[in-house]
Amino acid sequence: MIEKIFEIVDYVCFIFLCLIPLFFVIIFSEQANTPDQKSATNCTNIKKLYKDDILFDNFYLSCDEPITVEVDAQLFSRIEEGKNYTIIFNSLGGVYSIERSDK
Repeated sequence: MIEKIFEIVDYVCFIFLCLIPLFFVIIFSEQANTPDQKSATNCTNIKKLYKDDILFDNFYLSCDEPITVEVDAQLFSRIEEGKNYTIIFNSLGGVYSIERSDK
């Protein structure tokens, strides 16, 4: 009888331990796909910076304002240097979108 109780407790613990990471993944993916409109920042005179690391290539965008963000290679290649952009961050602090602003 006691073995059956322990077996049931084991199954419940296993299911619980599998569901916790799933909940974190769902919560963080939702926050990563949600723009934080309060964090929209105008970036004037954008500069493209490149750092060749031993393992990875790192691409950065810098502005006249004290902002430097890391971006992926595709976005880095589409940005025009010296133009003005609006950067919107997501709820986690990462880059959500970068739009050109002709101001």
